[in-house]
Amino acid sequence: MVLGEKTRGGSCTIISPPLGDGLPVSLSSVFVMTTKDGDYLEKGVTPDKEIEVKKKEDGTEDYSAFFDIPALSKYINEFYTKKR
Repeated sequence: MVLGEKTRGGSCTIISPPLGDGLPVSLSSVFVMTTKDGDYLEKGVTPDKEIEVKKKEDGTEDYSAFFDIPALSKYINEFYTKKR
């Protein structure tokens, strides 16, 4: 089960080989992550249960719903109860 908001994509793996002097460099590799059905994750992953990110009065994002343990437990229990 995935809880949260839709990811923004980006499914190429990153490799960090060291240069000759030992400094690392980050490179996109030719390897791409896919779902078990072979779909690319480049366009993001939609969660099973979306959790709304609210805006505070000052315009910043409020992620407190991501830490609401009773609500998260409810979502998880509902998800797995429906699966049976």
